[in-house]
Amino acid sequence: MKLRPNVALVVRDGAGRLLIGERSDMVGAWQLPQGGVEAGEAPEAAAWRELAEETGLTRAEVSLAGSAGPFSYRLPNGVVAARGFIGQEQTYFLFRLEKPATPRPNDEFRAFRWEEPAAVLALAVDFKRPCYAAAFRELFGENG
Repeated sequence: MKLRPNVALVVRDGAGRLLIGERSDMVGAWQLPQGGVEAGEAPEAAAWRELAEETGLTRAEVSLAGSAGPFSYRLPNGVVAARGFIGQEQTYFLFRLEKPATPRPNDEFRAFRWEEPAAVLALAVDFKRPCYAAAFRELFGENG
């Protein structure tokens, strides 16, 4: 069993708030957008691809401001994902919102909202929270 290579997207607005999405498959489950790195794909390329796929945001609205990690987590209770992964190894990419933009709900996320980093940490599922906290400390010196 192995960890899935993954990117997490930390989109920060001018007020320091972070973009989170409510999962389409779990009402009330809010998280950072994220997605897998495809075979042969560089993590930064995966981050830009996932940003467009999961939020509709592009280079026209955001700029890449940094990265952190990778950090890894395991799925709880010995769960093994459909593709055989026991968790994920995530590299976090910090994007800065450069002009007003509205993320688009899609198959993965039913809604989006902007929250302070501490609120994002509080909303994160227990098994992802340590990764979020470590990434936030590395990216912008906050631990929630």
